[in-house]
Amino acid sequence: MLLIAFLFSITDALHISNTLNDKVPVWVLYNYEEGHKKSLMELNLKTLHLHATSDRFAVHLINDTNLNFFISDMPEEYERLPDNGARSDLVRAGLLAHHGGVYMDADVLFSQALSRFTDKLADNHFVAYTSPGQNCVRDFSSNIIAARAGNRLSTEWWKNVKDLLKQTCAFDAVDDLKNGVCCKTPMGVERRCHIPWGGLGELTAHPIFQRLVADEIEPFKMFCFKEDEDAGFAPDSTGKLLWRPLVQSQQDCTENSEVERRLPSGQIAKFTTVRLSGSLPSDGETQVCPCWQPAGKEKDLQCADGRHVTDFFSRLAFHQFSMIVGFVTDDASMQDIIDGPWVASKLYRDALGM
Repeated sequence: MLLIAFLFSITDALHISNTLNDKVPVWVLYNYEEGHKKSLMELNLKTLHLHATSDRFAVHLINDTNLNFFISDMPEEYERLPDNGARSDLVRAGLLAHHGGVYMDADVLFSQALSRFTDKLADNHFVAYTSPGQNCVRDFSSNIIAARAGNRLSTEWWKNVKDLLKQTCAFDAVDDLKNGVCCKTPMGVERRCHIPWGGLGELTAHPIFQRLVADEIEPFKMFCFKEDEDAGFAPDSTGKLLWRPLVQSQQDCTENSEVERRLPSGQIAKFTTVRLSGSLPSDGETQVCPCWQPAGKEKDLQCADGRHVTDFFSRLAFHQFSMIVGFVTDDASMQDIIDGPWVASKLYRDALGM
């Protein structure tokens, strides 16, 4: 058994080495239990494989079973990280520092050719996008990023992450809200790490980025798909917009929204949409505000509460914020999502060429 395991490890390592040399690696952090996979994530992988052609890209699903193959200097503190957010921040920093390529969270729908994203690396060290309020000189969103291997941002980001994990907490665990990133008690004893949200991710990366961008001697080049140019990948910073009902023409906000859709079989299915808190400022818990494609501007999205997103259906990708609204599809099959009444349902049908 030990010999088989050893030979398997050698074979895996050789395959990884050859793949990383030949193709652009695409890293997707996807922790799942066999038999309990999420339909939403599986659909995202399906669309990704369609748009990341195998002649140019090698898609790697990353989890605890194979991390050490790809990140040789994985910090031992990884085992004591408190949540998936901290783990994903560490993993994206390490993978891009070592190998470059594309990193994306599993709750990302890529709807067009991935090469449209990675081609920007020909003239840039790093590629990302901005959410509302970001400007790509000060900050960027990191759930979909691409980088050249060895670029200064990724390598310094990775070094800082490893250094932060060696820190001793200033306060005991009962006062963790006062602590920064730390993995030891004030007495120096190993403990479950305390990681503020984004502490290993954007809160670490953005200060490095700002300094590199200001370097006039050795300029750092970043390309951003900017939200203020209607090209960002998170036009709604909570993801709720994706799960509003998509209707054929203008409607008002209603207490209940039942939408009819003709299925591929020709049958008519009726869907009752999920109520999302905050959909309508005045009565977010009880109202559903549908959206539609305005006549003559079918790439835009108009909603009954006045929300309008320009070029919504032209975006390369969509971050779905599954930690906030993932419950919508918890019990849905992939086909349920595709056939569904939601804005996201159309995005999937378009991405899959239906």
